[in-house]
Amino acid sequence: MEPGLFKADYPGESNPEQADVEALPDSHLGDDAAGVKSWVEEMAAGLGYDRVEWVPPEATASERR
Repeated sequence: MEPGLFKADYPGESNPEQADVEALPDSHLGDDAAGVKSWVEEMAAGLGYDRVEWVPPEATASERR
């Protein structure tokens, strides 16, 4: 990311326990880390998710190898 920009990536999967819940979008970009985190958590709650599990970027990068 560019300096001063923050991005949260997440799978666009629906909640398997609640089939009527829509899938989340694939990412959210913002200029404030706390704002991006808050937006993702509010979106997830609005779609019926109980929680958001945050994974550090370095953990997801190693999974892609």
